[in-house]
Amino acid sequence: MTQRKKITMTGIVLMAALIVLSVILPVTYQTTVKMTWKVPVNVSFNAVSDMMTLAQWYHKLEGYTLKEPEDWSDIPLSQNEYTYAGGVVRLISSAINDSVLLYDEGVDKRTSKLKFKFSEEKPDYTSLQVTVTEQSGLFVNLFHFILKWKLHRRIKADLSRLKLILEDRFERNTYFGYEVKSVSVPEKFYITRRDSILADNLVDYYKQNVSLLYQAALNDNLAIHGMPVVLIYERRPDGFLDVAVGLPTLSEVNLRNSSVQLFPVGTAFQIVHEGQSMHTHKAHKAMMSFFHDREMQYIFPLMEEYPAEITENSVTQGQKTFIIYYPKF
Repeated sequence: MTQRKKITMTGIVLMAALIVLSVILPVTYQTTVKMTWKVPVNVSFNAVSDMMTLAQWYHKLEGYTLKEPEDWSDIPLSQNEYTYAGGVVRLISSAINDSVLLYDEGVDKRTSKLKFKFSEEKPDYTSLQVTVTEQSGLFVNLFHFILKWKLHRRIKADLSRLKLILEDRFERNTYFGYEVKSVSVPEKFYITRRDSILADNLVDYYKQNVSLLYQAALNDNLAIHGMPVVLIYERRPDGFLDVAVGLPTLSEVNLRNSSVQLFPVGTAFQIVHEGQSMHTHKAHKAMMSFFHDREMQYIFPLMEEYPAEITENSVTQGQKTFIIYYPKF
């Protein structure tokens, strides 16, 4: 047998061996990453199970933005799916403050499974173990040792980003770029016009009724003391909002074709949103997440306080909107 034939035969044997080995070897591989940080378990669990927060730290979602709900009065604390570039991340199951299971189905229809296990070794500390299982194909599974190493590095980097987000939340009350502040508030009185409207009609409803309220106050020589507000009482399943437009007064007064809303003296929580007043979706989400992490409840109505009249197409750079929630005691 010539040297050339020997090399050819050896190559054929090696190729056959690799094929057999690839068939025998599993097409899944797995890695586990552990990390501990000084953040309560419930805060860590809330962030991992929240799809909007997931987009801030999970490497496969980098560069994608979750479409925010158009109706900011009832933004869910978590959503079950996050769609990105042909793939989708699904929240499969969760046990409060204990575990989360996510499936990430990529554009190639292969599914990655991410299992999160939370534990508290001492107060205000979270120990998190993440086990990720991914799929490959024939021949590629021969290089699982490389893929596993790369996946471990990615997940470790993901958890490092998550740690920074959690520290911002727990130590600095910062959510999605907004700082939540506790503010002492005096007793407040508002004359309001309240109705049930379609969420899409909120801008027109505000513009019309804030003008009517100002005119009514002027006719009755009533002093307005502060900025106008929108008050959200309820979001109905049929797409309607129970909403009011209000103007602040120094005391409780009765005005024709209006009602009165009283807020007691005490403590409220506030976020300052800079930019267009109609784009406060994320600020409300931030406030709701803050309450959820602190295991507190807020009361309705929710308040947006405006320094000027909102318009649909106005340029409002530098304009501030105050998002104010009152806690339930």
